[in-house]
Amino acid sequence: MNRKIKAFTIMEVTVSMLLAAIVVAVGFTAYDIMARSYAAYHKKHEGLSVLIQTDKLLQREFAGAIAIRFDGTGLALQDTGRIIRYEFSPEGILRREANTDTLKLQVSNVRYWFESQEITQPAELQLIDGLSFSALYEGKTFMYHYHKKYSSAELVSNTQHAH
Repeated sequence: MNRKIKAFTIMEVTVSMLLAAIVVAVGFTAYDIMARSYAAYHKKHEGLSVLIQTDKLLQREFAGAIAIRFDGTGLALQDTGRIIRYEFSPEGILRREANTDTLKLQVSNVRYWFESQEITQPAELQLIDGLSFSALYEGKTFMYHYHKKYSSAELVSNTQHAH
């Protein structure tokens, strides 16, 4: 009684293992390439997202502020029931409300304006309607400029509170 068992030969098993190893190696290589590509993309766009976030925050808060004041060190944006402070330094921008946020931008040439006149020596809590500064990102300079249009009622109210 000579019964044969159906099975693969050692050569067939070796060839299939070799093919499986090649497929796994190609898969790991493709994964490594994609992971490095994503890391480079994320690093590049993280800086851009800070530029965009800073712009959106300042646009929204300038538009919604009742009064924007400069005290010699930074801005105080007064909104209904809250005050948001911005402090500018070459290392970045500090935004203080309930929490402190650090916007990591290389900032320079910060200038404050009121009625088209630059403010260099502020009076106590000087009302402003314009802000401009430069931000450096990857060797390129980005200019930011914000302008607040006060209503006549806001101007009267803000000047009465200042005196």
